[in-house]
Parts: sequence; C-alpha cells; structure tokens
Amino acid sequence: ADFFPTLTPFKDGFFVLSLPGVLERVNTADTVTEWGPNEVWLQTGLDGPRRDALLANLKSQNGITVIDRQALETTYRSDPLIAAGWRGILAMAFGAVVFVTLLGFAIYSYVQAQRRRAQFALLRGMGLSTPGLVGIVALEQTVIIVVGLGLGSWMGYQLTSLLMPFLGLTEEGTKVLPPYAASINWPAIIATYAVIAGVYLVTTLALAGFFARFAIQRALRFGEM
Repeated sequence: ADFFPTLTPFKDGFFVLSLPGVLERVNTADTVTEWGPNEVWLQTGLDGPRRDALLANLKSQNGITVIDRQALETTYRSDPLIAAGWRGILAMAFGAVVFVTLLGFAIYSYVQAQRRRAQFALLRGMGLSTPGLVGIVALEQTVIIVVGLGLGSWMGYQLTSLLMPFLGLTEEGTKVLPPYAASINWPAIIATYAVIAGVYLVTTLALAGFFARFAIQRALRFGEM
C-alpha cells in the first residue's frame, strides 16, 4: 500500500511488519537497551467517567503523549467551514450558479422574443405552419443550450484538473494525507442537465406559443410606427 496511518510516504519509506517478531529480533541483538513500541493505538470501547479516568491516568504518566481522537473531532467540528462541509458550501454555490444561468437564459429568450415577434408574425403570414415555427425556435434554443453546456462542461473539467493540485495542501504548505482524489459527481451533473432541459423545453414551448399567437396585423402596425 502507498499510505499507512500516521506515516508520510512523501518523506520516507516504511515497512508493515509483525511487531512481536521485530521486537524479539531487536532485543536479542541489543542486550543493553530494551526496545519497545513508541506509538500505540487504543480502542477501549469506554465512555463517560470510565473513559475520562483512563485518559487522566495515561496523561499522568511521564514521557507519554496522549492524543484523544474524540477531542480532536470535537475541536474540528466547531470550525464553521468543517461543520458546514465543503460539499455543502460547494452545493450552495453550484445551485446559485445554475439558478443565475437559467435566469439569464430566460431573460435572453424573453428579450429575443420581443425583438423578433414581427419577423415570426410575417413568417406565419407567409404560410409557416405551427410545427415549422416550433422547429425553428427549438433549433435556435438547442444550439444555444448544447454549445453552452458543452463549453461549460469542458471548461469545468479543465479548471478542476488545473486547480485540484493546489487545493491538496495544508495550512503549513504540506501535502494532504490522504491526497485528494478528483471524482465526477454524475448524479448532480445529470440532475443539473435535467433541470436545464426542463427549462429549455418550457422556454421553447412558451416562445413558440407567443409567436404563434402574434397576429400579422399587429406586426404590420408595429412596422408602420
């Protein structure tokens, strides 16, 4: 394995061996000093006063440093960023970006509809059928959506690949253990694409209905004005 608890493979290598056998060999070769483990992990299964008493007893021993994992977890969870979780923060930011994107798309579609209503009314007066009108609107919106999603997905992947190595560092500038493993959250991406597809469908039908109801007479009057 490349990683092992409490060891940093970026600095020195390590072996995973049987401790009793190693201590037996070392103490047999060194008759002056009795060697023993310098780090011990304890899973006591205790809680409440019994656990506190054990911790107090261990901390009272000279030459022993006690690290309480439960206390460390409590300290870390008091940090608002850790308590909220990077996933939660990123999910909120991602949702805000999606909302603003869809809002911009809807506003763009509305402005385009107001600017081009006379054109589509004239096309309707020249004999353009309703399916043809829906097809033209759908084609325009499809090009915008497909190109936007394609470029956005590609840029997002490239930015992730570029920035992830710089995020895998601690406050002291050392590498995080275990290191970050970039993965694609396909359920979130599929859900986002589904929402965008739904907005696209509703917008396309709304535009087609708006253009279909706009009379040629009104378009001509607007042109005269």
